Amino acid sequence: MQPTLEVLKLPVAVEAVMANGQTQMCDEEVLLDLELATVAGSVVLRSVPCLVLAGDGDEVLLGREVLKGLGIDVERQLSQLAGSPLLENEVDEFPVGDEIPLPLGATETENSLDQLIERAVTNGLPVDQVGALRELAAAFPDIWRDGVGPDPPADVEPLRVTVQPDAVPYRSQPRKYAPLQAQIIRDYVKSLVDNGLVEPNNASRWACAVVPVRKPGTRDKFRLTIDYRPINNVTIPIAGGMPSAASLLDAFENFKNKKVFGRVDFTRGFWQMPLHEDSRAMFSFITPEGVFTPTRVPQGGMDSALHFQNQVQAKLVPLIPHSAIVWVDDVLLFAPTVEEFLKTLRTFFEIVHKARFKLNMAKSSLFELEILWCGRLISGEGVRHDPTRVNALANLPLPVTVADLQYFVCATNWLHDSLPDYARMIAPLQDRSWRKSRISLRWNWNALNVATTWSAKERAAYDAVVALVADSALMTFPDANAELLLFTDASAAGYGIIVTQVRDWDAALPVDRQHHELVIFKACHDLEYGMWLTF
Repeated sequence: MQPTLEVLKLPVAVEAVMANGQTQMCDEEVLLDLELATVAGSVVLRSVPCLVLAGDGDEVLLGREVLKGLGIDVERQLSQLAGSPLLENEVDEFPVGDEIPLPLGATETENSLDQLIERAVTNGLPVDQVGALRELAAAFPDIWRDGVGPDPPADVEPLRVTVQPDAVPYRSQPRKYAPLQAQIIRDYVKSLVDNGLVEPNNASRWACAVVPVRKPGTRDKFRLTIDYRPINNVTIPIAGGMPSAASLLDAFENFKNKKVFGRVDFTRGFWQMPLHEDSRAMFSFITPEGVFTPTRVPQGGMDSALHFQNQVQAKLVPLIPHSAIVWVDDVLLFAPTVEEFLKTLRTFFEIVHKARFKLNMAKSSLFELEILWCGRLISGEGVRHDPTRVNALANLPLPVTVADLQYFVCATNWLHDSLPDYARMIAPLQDRSWRKSRISLRWNWNALNVATTWSAKERAAYDAVVALVADSALMTFPDANAELLLFTDASAAGYGIIVTQVRDWDAALPVDRQHHELVIFKACHDLEYGMWLTF
């Protein structure tokens, strides 16, 4: 905390442009020291001039210049990622701005079921089990939907939001929209009303703004989002936190001896969750046609994701963690054999049916020997990163600017758990990134995007890291019958720990000649700054 802060009067008022296009005049600024936590370490910005915005919020909004100083060019990265295999080209999980399709008819359901079974056969489902899988999937026709319709909400605990005792209802002023945007809002809200997902409520004391967001690469396609920051600012959050996908996958015992996998996706998951009557009004939103109040859990609410996770986990207790794990609306199922997997699948379908959950056939897979889940490939042998993303990262050209280098460091750090010796090899690049960013952030916000040259040592370090990424190791599951080996090393610069296993130990061979399988790798480099690169 800074001991003293002085608000300075600007000689000339500055016009600040918000992310939604609105403008606000500011005539005061304050110098702040900011510390930002990133996957590449903590970034400290000294004496950052910050405009003071009118209002009662307690947020710090980072502008384009600060983001560029951190090596983040939003427009450039969005344009790069839009066409990059680093990101999967999927339909949005929660397409708020798209028209909500009605439930499938019988013919479409049968066709989708055929495709679901065909995918299973392609993935290696034994021919003698095809009939059993088809019969099982068809036995629960009410659990399959490709969109949210007039179905009742899931039979789970409604989300009840607690706000601070002194919270004052917030009502956004009506906004003006371009004719195309206004028509999209009108049609979309009508579909919500027709399906019972929202209700007209012009008497509401709460009303947040609808913000149309243009879809990348289009001129006339928009997603409709709702600015729920006013209600989030006064919400007392649910205790606990969301588990990360990585932490779920770190529980190796969950997958030990599992050979068959399946993945199911909830259809527009948040729309299925009921919202408690006491909490509905505060999530109301205002449009040119009036105020509307949702009856289902809104995406963007502070408690929404954790509530969803908690409710699904509570229903799947009979399967977690030995046969299933959950991360938001993705459920991973697994079993040692095909026969046991079909039993697990039946139990899962029975739970889904009883809870009135709805699943998406097009985004589900009922049989795989190696399955992609949350960016990682899981099989009976272990966990590895998606080779498509790894190859895309390994083929990146030498960074042209320090900003590009920071992007590379952050992206490779995502793979750190399967890159032995990563901390030492990335150190020259990390050091350069930090030295340049500290100078640039203090003196010139645009300096990080200026072309730079690389020394032979730095170029060699970059090539070495790229080669390491291309050879990303498989994280194997511990085998109780294998020889477990622990390797440690430490110095003034850092330390590292590697655990491997050897299934067929040959007493006649030295340790370095044995066939090692990587179980876990953890390391810390640069103890002075405590920069945890691979822990």
